[in-house]
Amino acid sequence: MLVHKAWSSSWSRWLIIAGTVFLAFYQHLLAVRSGLITFYALSIITTIWLVKVKSYRIAVKLSLCLCLLPILSFICFPTFRNRFHNTREDIGQVDQIRSADNYSLTGRVYSYKVAMRVVKENLWVGVGNVDMQQELARQYKETFPTIKTTSYIKPHNQFIYSLVAFGVVGVLFFVACFYYPLIWSWPQHTPLLIAHYCIITLSFLAEYTLETQIGLTFSLMFLLLALAGLTSKSDQDGLWTPV
Repeated sequence: MLVHKAWSSSWSRWLIIAGTVFLAFYQHLLAVRSGLITFYALSIITTIWLVKVKSYRIAVKLSLCLCLLPILSFICFPTFRNRFHNTREDIGQVDQIRSADNYSLTGRVYSYKVAMRVVKENLWVGVGNVDMQQELARQYKETFPTIKTTSYIKPHNQFIYSLVAFGVVGVLFFVACFYYPLIWSWPQHTPLLIAHYCIITLSFLAEYTLETQIGLTFSLMFLLLALAGLTSKSDQDGLWTPV
């Protein structure tokens, strides 16, 4: 919005800037790992786009902000600082199987290993949603018997989850259908649609997003919002729109 000067008055511009700065710092205050990864991934994509359209000055400013933001957040926000130290400690426990009972990232790593053993036995069509929990529990007991039963979790990855449930055939069908709108919209310039697909795809790598009501609603709402903008004539008024 700032690059395209999508505002009607000077106060609107400052409102956009203030809102952007607030939301950026608020994301670091929350210190959710997947949210921060998404934030920086989209920021890097935006920087590359700015260079491509020859907005070098704004690209340099954004790059400097991306360098300063985590430093300021580390100094100012205990939540961000604690998340950084906790993540380092969590990663350091991956080789300790029993740590899966107490560390979230370690637990996810072992859930992926268990899930892939299930996939090897049911490669093409999977085991189905109904039998997934039972099959995962069986593999946990056989492969990692030291992990407590209460620590058994489904793989926090939408692609692996779908691979376990529906096999290779189901994953290929899911990917083709889910990403078809992005292919259909190409080569139209659709920042909102591209950004949302980036957010959702990164979310897929850390969660089984579409298996929860919140995740499914979030994904569909913003995808349909962007697609509705593509199929409407809302840009005939001469103003830039994100779709």
